[in-house]
Amino acid sequence: MLDAEKRSCAWVRAVPGLVCAAMLAVPPAAALDVRYVDTDGDLVADTPAKTVDPPTLIFAYTPGEDPASYQRVWDDFLQHLEKTTGKRIRLFAAQNNAAQIEAMRAGRLHIAGFGTGTVPIAVNCAGFVPFAIMGGEKGILGYEMEIIAAAIANEVMHRMMARDVVKKDQIVTVYKSETFPTAAFGLAHNLDPAVAAKVRAAFLSYPWAGTGLEKEFSSLGVSKFVPITYQKDWAVVRKVDAAMNVSYDCK
Repeated sequence: MLDAEKRSCAWVRAVPGLVCAAMLAVPPAAALDVRYVDTDGDLVADTPAKTVDPPTLIFAYTPGEDPASYQRVWDDFLQHLEKTTGKRIRLFAAQNNAAQIEAMRAGRLHIAGFGTGTVPIAVNCAGFVPFAIMGGEKGILGYEMEIIAAAIANEVMHRMMARDVVKKDQIVTVYKSETFPTAAFGLAHNLDPAVAAKVRAAFLSYPWAGTGLEKEFSSLGVSKFVPITYQKDWAVVRKVDAAMNVSYDCK
């Protein structure tokens, strides 16, 4: 297990899962593990000279309360991924974030979706290269922290309003943060470039209509995968990390 999970973590409680990182002297913007190189300054690991082209690609989605249910939700997409890449695809139901990060770091995981706060650790410690996020016609799926006498992720607040737990006119917002992205999808930095290009194409060309993903996420306004970059779209997360003087321990 990574020390980032074993050691005490700093959490932003108002936005569940936002940040969990071990203290280091290295700032988040320069925290890539020594095994990776970033010559173009985009904050993610470059593709090395020696790449991998496995006959079977392993895919994992951010761990949840019932990983077994992911097969049903992702089955249509995995078939699309197989057709686009010409590879066999196997779903890895990770039990926790550490297992998922460790699998990619060890070369046993090639494509993955990592949760918001886990993305920087995966990027810096496992060579994860994010390129897409769920979204729709209004842009990426995200949420803000709002202070309403207490701090809350407004995605949670909106769901409570939809269930009539609270009324909109009962809430007074005194502060609203920048938008935090949700789970990022990406691949291992050392995947063969031709295969990587096909993986990216599979995500961005996937037709959502009538699929398990549409059934699972359409209520959130999701209808497609939207291109992103770690450098731009995770800047707000890195800003929080820097303000808290936290970074990522890859030992």
